Amino acid sequence: MNIKKTLALLALLIAGVVYAWFGEYRAGEKKAKEQADEKRLFSFAPESVNKVRISGGEKEILLEKDKDGWKITSPVVAKGDSAAINGLIETAAGGMAQQFVEGDPADFGLEPATMQVDFYHSGEKAETLLIGSPAPTGMGIYIRTTKTGKVAIVDGAFANNSAKNLYQLRDKHLIDGHIDKINKVEFTKGPASATVMERDKDGNWQITKPSPSPAEEEAVREFIRSLLTATATGFADNEGLKETGLKTPRLKIALWQNGKVQTVLFGGESRDKLGVYAMLEGSAPLILPGALFDGLMRSAETLRDKKIFAMSTADVAGISIQRGGKHLRLIRENGEWHFVVPENRKADSGKVESLIVSLAAIEWRQRAASPDKGSLFAEISLEKFGTDGRKIRVSFSAHAKNKSILLATREDGTYSLDADKLAGLLPGKMEELLP
Repeated sequence: MNIKKTLALLALLIAGVVYAWFGEYRAGEKKAKEQADEKRLFSFAPESVNKVRISGGEKEILLEKDKDGWKITSPVVAKGDSAAINGLIETAAGGMAQQFVEGDPADFGLEPATMQVDFYHSGEKAETLLIGSPAPTGMGIYIRTTKTGKVAIVDGAFANNSAKNLYQLRDKHLIDGHIDKINKVEFTKGPASATVMERDKDGNWQITKPSPSPAEEEAVREFIRSLLTATATGFADNEGLKETGLKTPRLKIALWQNGKVQTVLFGGESRDKLGVYAMLEGSAPLILPGALFDGLMRSAETLRDKKIFAMSTADVAGISIQRGGKHLRLIRENGEWHFVVPENRKADSGKVESLIVSLAAIEWRQRAASPDKGSLFAEISLEKFGTDGRKIRVSFSAHAKNKSILLATREDGTYSLDADKLAGLLPGKMEELLP
């Protein structure tokens, strides 16, 4: 036999072995798939389900999906928790039996079942899950589905994820919104006048009522964030506005986003004294943690920016200081500071930056009456970059009765601060800021 025939026969032999192996592999793969399909509890695709009915608890629960998402339509009409409902459906669709058992379904708590879950698609019932008694060993539980028709044991997690109650399936968020898109907030405590906060054209929060002043950015964001993340601990579907105190709310908060307003009302304490009744106008009353309500009962004063110079140091493009008949004015160009008053001259940028940082850190203690005439100590202006040329001008005056206090007056009013905050900080002459 020559070498060519030998190689040809060898090739045929290898091909035969590969074909036989591949055939056996495919047969094994097919058998494994068939065995897996036999243990699979449902055949529907999760995304095809548009209705779920849960019965066996205190009340039958009906969930329906429309273009806006999942809704509860019975026993109450409310927005559904999409994550919880989709989790229920996906758990069922991917469920596998640990093993099948023979016997009378009644012996396994399946006739009648502890709970029944019906999954629908395209308006027609797809398949049913019956949940029975716990298995005597391990953490399993007996169930039966219409796909297999057999009694099966599944792990407890499958049953827990499939047997959700009304509270678990209900959307528990108080209000929808995005913290960076909300541009106005108004809150009213009882009969008191409203506090209004609005973003200015630079996106910074300003208190516009009851008296204008810059707002503390993080304090406002935390106020809004606490509303957006609020989660109900319960619902008050069967209680009226009078019983919940929502007819005459203790607190009313309105949020504006994209030209639309959402208003939240806060009423009285819940029956267990641990929560407070609240309601988004147009929605059902719910119960929120009492600590949340306490944190929202703010005054305008607690939301004001307590920095005398409410401006970021990075935004400062100019500074003017008038004190004791002398005037210093500096501007920043291309990252370098130089004097323009009393004369054009290069300044020590490090010293100027340090001065601005120190000024920006000064905080007021409380609002105060206007200072007496003739008590002016110094006047400082910080100028902002940009075409608007916004300035914060503050006049510092001595307190008539207390030398440890200075009065700082700007366009939104007068504030008191500790005199030592400014002591030794202001340069008396140009030379102190030269290189």
